[in-house]
Amino acid sequence: MMFGRYRQSLQAPCGLACVALLAALVLSMSACTQDAASVSNSQSANKRDAPAHLVESAAVVAETLRMSSVYTGSLRHRQTVRIYNQEEGRLLRLPLYEGDRVNAGDIILELDATLLIAQLDKAKAVRREAETNMKRFRQLFHEKILSEDEYLRAKTAFEVAKAEERVLETRV
Repeated sequence: MMFGRYRQSLQAPCGLACVALLAALVLSMSACTQDAASVSNSQSANKRDAPAHLVESAAVVAETLRMSSVYTGSLRHRQTVRIYNQEEGRLLRLPLYEGDRVNAGDIILELDATLLIAQLDKAKAVRREAETNMKRFRQLFHEKILSEDEYLRAKTAFEVAKAEERVLETRV
């Protein structure tokens, strides 16, 4: 008996809620509908008020596009190399600019070598003279006319003159 009364109380609120929900749905649907005449009249009024769209036509032509861009920024070097020279002289040629890429063996600058060539010529003459003296002193030493000390000095002078000539040849 108690169970039957509980079931009746559940059915009454559920029925009222369903009826209320159905009524709200019908009211909301009736507010959204318009007749076809009022819709067409409002659209034609909007068309008359809106400005006409202008259309431009052009012929399609195949051609290459030129693309150019301008960028603003700053460049930074990856590596800095300082070059110092061991020789002094007048600069004849400087074919590179700051930032140019160089490879091993590339000529970076060219110095005037006329002074070095003159020094080399002088060293060759000194070497020839020392060689001649050494040959003469050797002959005199073998004949026991000259001491061994004087012969060794002449031989040393010849070796020094030869070394000076090689140094100047590498500098030129």
